[in-house]
Order: sequence, then structure tokens, then C-alpha cells
Amino acid sequence: MCETTLQRIMSRNHQGALIRRTRKAKPQAGKATQQKLPVNKLDREFHADKPMFRLVTDVTYIPYFENDEWHWGYLSLVQDLFDRSIVAWVFSRTQDNALAVSTLQILSFRKFAPGAMLHSDRGS
Repeated sequence: MCETTLQRIMSRNHQGALIRRTRKAKPQAGKATQQKLPVNKLDREFHADKPMFRLVTDVTYIPYFENDEWHWGYLSLVQDLFDRSIVAWVFSRTQDNALAVSTLQILSFRKFAPGAMLHSDRGS
């Protein structure tokens, strides 16, 4: 039944209705298109020939129980692709810039291979 037929039937029965048409979403430029992004030099090559040469970083959610309630915590870590070891990590109750900076500060105490690369998925 089309909208105009439904409206006619309802008006005959002295019933009012407002039928709204669905609107198509307007295309919006995402964050990735608004900023100049660096070239992806890692290009999905998840192996390294020497330690501390190719590093990847990410943040993951960790549930924890405290004061009779479940909460979400955030684990920021850096993994060495040579042997898949975790070379730096920080846990925080909030996901903010301080979490990322703290992880990089811990990583800064490690010795890097010449030409080392740290790769991130740019997050949300």
C-alpha cells in the first residue's frame, strides 16, 4: 500500500498521521580524508629480520572487576615483529592521549635498531 493511499484511508476515518519519508544519509568526509596521512610503509609485511626494527602498537579493551562492578580498562602495547614479544605496555582506566604518550615513554628506554619503524592503525 503506498503512502498516499494510506493517507486517504486514514483521512476518511478522521484519523491523522504524519508519514515521514526516509532520508538518505549524506556522504561525509571522514577523518582520514580530512588530514594528510603518511604512507603505509609496513604494507602488511608482519615480519622483521632483526629485533626492535619493526614495531606495531594498538590499544585493546580489558574488562576488570572492582568494587562489586565490572569496568573497562585500556591496554596500550607495543609488539616487536621479530619475535612477537611485547616490548612496552601500559594499562589505564581511561583511553586518552596520556595512555599513548605513557606507552611511548616506556618504549623510549629500549634500544632500537637503525631505521626502526613504529606502525599504528591510527585508531578511532
